[in-house]
Amino acid sequence: MSLILLSMKKTIAAIATFSLISGTTGFAQTKRFIRLDSQGCIEQLKRRKIIDSFSDKLATVFKNEQGYQLLIISKVKFIPCNLPKLPNGTKLIVSGYVLMTFNYEKVIATPIVLRNAKYN
Repeated sequence: MSLILLSMKKTIAAIATFSLISGTTGFAQTKRFIRLDSQGCIEQLKRRKIIDSFSDKLATVFKNEQGYQLLIISKVKFIPCNLPKLPNGTKLIVSGYVLMTFNYEKVIATPIVLRNAKYN
């Protein structure tokens, strides 16, 4: 069972890496969809493991006091590594992967990699 789970995590990581490097999101690019930064997460994916995934969540863009662009999803703060700059308060529907954090880090939000994002 744990071998299957490990294999699934590696497959998800490989798909996420390919999707980010190739610039594909699994959806045709339209005015409604947001083009994600395909280079923005390569270093994050080298250092961090994917620990969870999410699909079609309502998110709001929020810029904090330090100037970081965050996403608020169900009252939880996430920091996407591949979202282009958007105005505060922009509503999105997003899918992606949650990345691990390290014990020694002081994080302002949980790191995520977006698979796709579209305007709500």
